Amino acid sequence: CSLVTAVLDGVEYLVVGTAYEDGTDADPRAGRILVFAVRATGAAAAADGGGDGAGAAGKNLVLVCEVRTSAAVFCLAPLRDDCVVAGIGSVVHVYKWRNDKLVPDCAHAGHILALFVRTRGDFIVVGDLMQSIAVWRYSGGGDSDGARGGGGDGGAEEGEHPGGQAGGAGRCGACVRAGPGGPGRTAKGGEKYGE
Repeated sequence: CSLVTAVLDGVEYLVVGTAYEDGTDADPRAGRILVFAVRATGAAAAADGGGDGAGAAGKNLVLVCEVRTSAAVFCLAPLRDDCVVAGIGSVVHVYKWRNDKLVPDCAHAGHILALFVRTRGDFIVVGDLMQSIAVWRYSGGGDSDGARGGGGDGGAEEGEHPGGQAGGAGRCGACVRAGPGGPGRTAKGGEKYGE
């Protein structure tokens, strides 16, 4: 369903989102996120110094980790240098890269079907099948300072901690809606969104 390259902790990986179809239903009921490393093999590793792009015939994809999901993985995007954002069915998940594994950090379940995800800095743009787009700001997930944004105006919506399952309970405060207050809305700490 989706394919992206991501630099995680300084190493480039190929991240693949998949879906399983059982043939009885039009919608996939499960999927996976696969993280592959590109490794040079044998003589190719010695000849090209381990990875300048030459000698591609002497390279292999090595599966580093696999995450099973409860729905199809429609889209993926790297975030910062240690996270991957995934649109899994109607839920947008943020996974942190820890010890060669993707660990669930937070999620937001307020979409119909998350078909498009792009990131820039701390911002996550989600394109939904029926609800246009949403812009979220990721602040690191469950840190003691919580999510950035919102203030006392009630306009911020926090992401949900998935607890390993899509749409799970609990609040992590890592993702805060960057709208709908519009450009220039001031967040906690004096930061401004939309500029």
